Amino acid sequence: MKRKLLTLILLLSATMLMPTQASASHLLGGEIVWRCQGNGKYVFTMTLYRDCGGINLSYASQTLQNNAGVSIVLDSINSEYLLPSCYLNTTPSCSGATSGEGSMEKVTYQSGEILLHGSPPPSGWHFSWNSCCRPNTVTNITSPGSQSYFLRAYMYPVFQTGSAIALSAGDTTTGVATCYDSSPYFLEGPQARTCSNEDNMLINNLGLDSDLDSLYYRFAEPLIDSSTSVPWDTGYSALSPLPSGIGATPAQIDSLTGVITFNSNMIGSWASCVEVESWRGNYMIGKVYRDLPIFTLSCATDTGLCANNAVNEAPSFEIVNDSASKPISVIQSLAGDTLFYKIYAAPGDNISFTLNALDLTPHANCQSEQLSFVGFGATLSDSSNYSSTTSCLLSGPCATLSASTANGAFTSNDSLSVDFEWTVTTAHLNPIVLGTIAPAIYPFYFKVTDDECPVNKSSSIIVIVEVDDPVSAAPNVQTSCISIDSTGYPILNWSPNPDTVNWGAYVIYAIDSSLNPLALDTINNWSTATYTDSLSAAGSVVGYIVGTTNPTFSSWNYSQPITSIINTSIMFNGIQFMATPGYSFYQWVLCDTSGYITIPSANASTYTPTQTGDYGVLIINGTCNIVSDCLSYIPFNITEFERSVYIYPNPSSVDVVSFSRGGFKARISDLSGKVVVSPQEILTDHPMLDITGLAKGTYIVVCESGDFIFRKTLIVI
Repeated sequence: MKRKLLTLILLLSATMLMPTQASASHLLGGEIVWRCQGNGKYVFTMTLYRDCGGINLSYASQTLQNNAGVSIVLDSINSEYLLPSCYLNTTPSCSGATSGEGSMEKVTYQSGEILLHGSPPPSGWHFSWNSCCRPNTVTNITSPGSQSYFLRAYMYPVFQTGSAIALSAGDTTTGVATCYDSSPYFLEGPQARTCSNEDNMLINNLGLDSDLDSLYYRFAEPLIDSSTSVPWDTGYSALSPLPSGIGATPAQIDSLTGVITFNSNMIGSWASCVEVESWRGNYMIGKVYRDLPIFTLSCATDTGLCANNAVNEAPSFEIVNDSASKPISVIQSLAGDTLFYKIYAAPGDNISFTLNALDLTPHANCQSEQLSFVGFGATLSDSSNYSSTTSCLLSGPCATLSASTANGAFTSNDSLSVDFEWTVTTAHLNPIVLGTIAPAIYPFYFKVTDDECPVNKSSSIIVIVEVDDPVSAAPNVQTSCISIDSTGYPILNWSPNPDTVNWGAYVIYAIDSSLNPLALDTINNWSTATYTDSLSAAGSVVGYIVGTTNPTFSSWNYSQPITSIINTSIMFNGIQFMATPGYSFYQWVLCDTSGYITIPSANASTYTPTQTGDYGVLIINGTCNIVSDCLSYIPFNITEFERSVYIYPNPSSVDVVSFSRGGFKARISDLSGKVVVSPQEILTDHPMLDITGLAKGTYIVVCESGDFIFRKTLIVI
């Protein structure tokens, strides 16, 4: 008796001293994910699945191996059974399940908060866990019972837009933590039981990224260590893990949704692995794996009084849009199958639709089909009855669901209707990147499942809502110009976009000589088509951009740069009008109240007038097409007044010049036509003009008396 007791004590001691890595020949697989916490630290979660027909998993602490230089210990926090809900046995027992048929226990392990240091290398930080062994029931690999599991996840560098320097994940010396990304994680436990010789569609790998990064799905190699794949049987591979011969449809995975489709002509348990990549812009910033078999069972029709009427098929499932809601688009595969539904929405929109499930065929024992509904989504209410508008993974308001059943339950016999409601707000927009809010993409997954035996049949609908704050297109600038008139200020023009609903304002940007955009002004009048830049220093601007905002100033569009510059100032030297030379085309015109009258053969940069009138010039250069201001001309037979006016001292080196008489206005322009001294009244009793600050050079003094204009030359020395 003492010897037996001693033997038991020794066995117990040996068990307690075993490594904490779980080890079981009926381990089915698992996955590793991580979450960013509000304090910048990380929490890692590992989920293991074991075959109900095998030995129990260890609930002891587990350790993740990694190259990030930290210790990651995970404790078990939850255990649950993933079992079919069969009408013949509504409370299936894990302990009584047959091995290799997909009944499983799910055990979740989680770390405390982990501070990572620095940035991941280009090859990423690797987080892994390994154990032996795979079940002997696996069909598509050799010696499955001696093959290990190697679960893994990868965290890659995160880059700020426009920067080649990776962001730091934290500093273990100072204790400052900065977490930039949560990995994708799986929304649902792996319901991987299917029927052989049937078209199957599995959505058990549905992923969600709380940062709204783009997800990409693919088949990957199930590993037995860090670099070795499982030994595939002939005819099988990572990309084709299920039967693919005559009578079978090879497994395919949709890269956008993760949905797996196939038709296996054999029963079995098929090793497979799904990789979910997380992309932000052009960078992959993380990837996780679910290594788990797919099970195909024989689904013969049960016997019973209603066996002839029983149909072992998935419930029908359809989406019906509310007439007042946003339109729903159907996205199909090349074969014409519906992949998902898409809705484009903006802040302020209300999205409303109904999901109808129907399965009127009875079971073989004449019982009605019981339908059960589940929904998943980052902004779908996570309350028990999907009714809370404030409780969801991401920013509220949260989408809600309501069932048509008398008690509001999401289970019903034969038929079930569920209403979806979601009010989109600006909180659902992505963060601003370079002044533009990128579309935010929200996937919602809905599944209805019956209680058929031995495999519950299900149908799914995926709805993707893309939220964007629309903004009208930038104005048309194909023929826009920058004109420099006699004031010396640049004037640009554009053609307003006809979309006024999504228009909020124009924002004018100057482009400096270093090609940097500088915001100048905001214009709140849509019909405005010109802008005078009185802010930029002369010669400092090489072009302009006209931005367009929406009414909430949350989205922007930008015109192409306007760089065609024409100096439209003209001057009269006493004999002829002169425009700036060097442009491709000139056409002098007479200006009157009805418009412009073309002067024949007047196509030079100068023009000598022969009669009284107002004259201007049309200048074309490239795509630029603009008419100058108009100047008046009066023949010289009425210039006695002009002859009586002269300036002294001239040349001048003083700050004030005098005129021989007053009674008129005078302004001073440089030879380019830019006004350097604004118009001033020259008084009769004090005919003087302040020229303080004028640089040395030659200037034109323009004198006006009523309709009479004449010019004098002033030299500053």
